Order: sequence, then C-alpha cells, then structure tokens
Amino acid sequence: TSDFKRFLRLFDANIDGYSNIVYGLRKLKGIGKRYGSIIKNKIGCKNNMKIGNLNKNNIEEILSLIVDPKVNLVPTWMLNRRLDFNTADSFHVVSTIYESLIREDHDRLITMKTNRGLRYLRGLKIKGQHTKSNGRKGKSVGVQRKKKK
Repeated sequence: TSDFKRFLRLFDANIDGYSNIVYGLRKLKGIGKRYGSIIKNKIGCKNNMKIGNLNKNNIEEILSLIVDPKVNLVPTWMLNRRLDFNTADSFHVVSTIYESLIREDHDRLITMKTNRGLRYLRGLKIKGQHTKSNGRKGKSVGVQRKKKK
C-alpha cells in the first residue's frame, strides 16, 4: 500500500516494517513475545499483520500501552519491574531506562557484597547453573604449554 512504512522508529530502535507486530516489538529492550502479543490483542490487529501497515492511531495506542500499561489494564504480573527497590511500585520500562535500572541493580548487589553481586562482578553464572563444562565462551580453556626454544 501507499502508506506502508519500511522502518518504524520507537524508543531508540529501528523496527523492520515487514515483520509481524509481535516479532517487531521484540526489537525493543524490555518487550518480549508475551507482552508483544498482549499489545497486539489490545489494539485489535490480525495475527499476520505487518508492523509497517499500522496507521498513526495504532502506533499511538502501542506507545500508550508501553508507557502506561496499568491504565490499559495490563496485569501486574506482566510488568518487568515489579515492586521496585526504590519506589516499591510496579511499572514497565523499555529501552535505555531498562538497561540503566538493570545496571543499578547489579551495582547495588555488588556494593552490598551479596553472593549474586559478587558473581555478577566476576562474570560467573548467577542462578545455580553448572559451570564446569558450560558457559566457557570468552574464557581461556585448557592448559597452556611452554614455548619451545
């Protein structure tokens, strides 16, 4: 159609216009498949509709669902920031705000010297996974030999 948008710019991310709504919204940090499908259902679009075919009203609806999900009756368990440490409130964050809040959480855990914080600091697995044979990417593995003369 003539009003098709090849790229859609939302929250510092370029979304390909040929992708489905759910998979296109996954380009935004803080939005996954499940939250994307809730947004798609709330604005009343078909499953196979491309994100480039959305009109301005639909895009404004998507923005309002992302910015203030509680007003739009998104359940609290769907939010990615439940019971925030500083405000004790539940909300949903996306983009660079999401990254900065995660970084603040890691720094807080490191300064408190919790086990999780120290594992973040060392770059190890956090949630009890095995580390003997998995997760070796980026680390030296094996024994180094002496150079021959």
